[in-house]
Amino acid sequence: MLLERKPSGIATLTLDHPPANAIGGPQIEALSRTLAQVAADGDCRVLIIRGAGRFFCAGADIRMMQGNASTGGHADRLADFARALQGLCGELESAPVPTIAAIRGSAAGGGLELAMACDFRIVGRDALIGLPETKLGLIPGAGGTQRMVELIGRAQALDLILRGRLIAGAEAARIGLAHESVPAEEVEPRASALAEELAALSPDALREAKRCIYLARSDAGFAAEIDATRRLHRHPDTGRRIAAFLAARPPK
Repeated sequence: MLLERKPSGIATLTLDHPPANAIGGPQIEALSRTLAQVAADGDCRVLIIRGAGRFFCAGADIRMMQGNASTGGHADRLADFARALQGLCGELESAPVPTIAAIRGSAAGGGLELAMACDFRIVGRDALIGLPETKLGLIPGAGGTQRMVELIGRAQALDLILRGRLIAGAEAARIGLAHESVPAEEVEPRASALAEELAALSPDALREAKRCIYLARSDAGFAAEIDATRRLHRHPDTGRRIAAFLAARPPK
């Protein structure tokens, strides 16, 4: 992780874990430490999150999920990982400063869940984003089922999550999953311009506005994601689908 600060109070966090900025345990820990630094920095006014290379974030490290799906310990460890990623997204959402996801390339699975925990999403028109977990026999477990419904409504969320669809940035902006869709080369300049606009406003007012906006929510849906993640990781079909994905072949 690379955190850069500008004199204007804008911080930029770059996800840099080649080849696709996938998230594993070490990345969760590093991101959590960085968010704590941002929260403790009284001079930070806005946080931009971007990905190095061609991807924003391709989600959870799929290879970590391989193992005996019928083994309870393995399923419990992966449920713990989902809980940790869910906690990280909660930390990001509750950051005391406005947060902006600058999305070029792919933001899939946990990568999109991370972006949905940001206050703003600026996405490239040709970027591919979505929650494809059902194609692996899983569900989004880091708050994706909850935040996507809040952002785009139940009907659209059912369409994207149940079918595991990846959509282009232009469609994401049209349905409200992203705030703006721009050419890929303009994603980061546009995110920077938005950050400058926000940095000029009262930080106390922005913090209180965020707190009030996010108050109306139940914890039940987040807990249900973890329970479902544990059960699905114990299912043999999930193990077959993950193995097929890693072998780049259709599941049997």
